[in-house]
Amino acid sequence: MRCAFLFAGIAAAATATAVARAQVGPGTFIKGSEVWVRAAGTTEPRRITDDGRKKGLLVQSKSGRRLAFVRDSTDEMADIVVMNIDGSTVSEIHFRPLGSGVSGMRGVEDLRWISDQRLVASGSVNPSTEEYAVIDVGTGKQVAGNLTDGPTWVASPDGAHAAYVGMIPHFTAEDLRRPQFCLDDGCPLLGRSSGYPPEDSGTHVEFTVPPEWSADSAAVAIIAEDYATHEDRVIVRYVGGRVRDVPAPREAEGALGLAWDGDSLVLTAGGAKWRLEADSPSFSRPK
Repeated sequence: MRCAFLFAGIAAAATATAVARAQVGPGTFIKGSEVWVRAAGTTEPRRITDDGRKKGLLVQSKSGRRLAFVRDSTDEMADIVVMNIDGSTVSEIHFRPLGSGVSGMRGVEDLRWISDQRLVASGSVNPSTEEYAVIDVGTGKQVAGNLTDGPTWVASPDGAHAAYVGMIPHFTAEDLRRPQFCLDDGCPLLGRSSGYPPEDSGTHVEFTVPPEWSADSAAVAIIAEDYATHEDRVIVRYVGGRVRDVPAPREAEGALGLAWDGDSLVLTAGGAKWRLEADSPSFSRPK
């Protein structure tokens, strides 16, 4: 298995995740050029915009109280409008006005909420690199951001952290790639990286699934395939800094998946399951 196939797998899984995140509540939709909302307990939707400007990327916050969408504009990369579900405007964010000189994504291709106060706008920089910009909806300012290798960026459930595969320069030869599993601002464009595997280790792995966060936002896991031996490993990173690198069971064959059960990690393959307990050095079959 090689990185082109692995990247395609991550992209497909990440796209499915983005689609799921982008869903809005029943009765919330764009019709023509306007946003419509059907409130709970009512049968008829109500139009909450009336400006005739084309809109897209409609997303609803996790609490359901707020909506955000991109509105057609010629003055900035994206005119992002945030509204309460009752139709009142929270803010209008002029994301990267023309002439601002900010480089990165070529356009906003995806919008998602990570909390009621923060949005993430993302888009491709080139065929292999994505940029994710975290925006505070109150100030309209970008407060964090990352460059990633493909669509691999996943926020923690509490919206306070991000996990991703760090950017690798486009057109890097396959055998020279050294992908790293990164947290927050740990893999900057310039400066030393704290990604895993360490950048000076020479280790080459390719990541095969998007990161999977624990429900308490304390840890995040990902599956990696050793480039030389094709052996699978599970890497777990904890927000406090601890890292676990655990070989997948040799009998685990086929597509591998990850899910958290409390502070234990469950690995699945072909209908079989293995658990990695918080205090265990290896996976074991459930009793």
